[in-house]
Amino acid sequence: PVHLLSTVERLLFAKDSQLFRHLDKIGLKPQDYMWPLLRSAFSEVLDRNSWLHIMDHILVKPTSFIYCVLVAFLVHSRAAIMSLKNQSQ
Repeated sequence: PVHLLSTVERLLFAKDSQLFRHLDKIGLKPQDYMWPLLRSAFSEVLDRNSWLHIMDHILVKPTSFIYCVLVAFLVHSRAAIMSLKNQSQ
């Protein structure tokens, strides 16, 4: 999934460079904050109805849609992410 992670990383930089830089500054790599979301197919961060809704879209939209979902989730979680002082939090 290196290709996927690097694509999402570029999208995040384009959408919210400050958030991207903060993640880099505290030492988090894309595999640290994106791969768990993909591995669980978002099931650990969404309630059942939201998960079913987003999976409907992921299954019928072009592959690139999941990239946008990842970036949207990170931007949505911006306040919590920006409050992190290091990668162990």
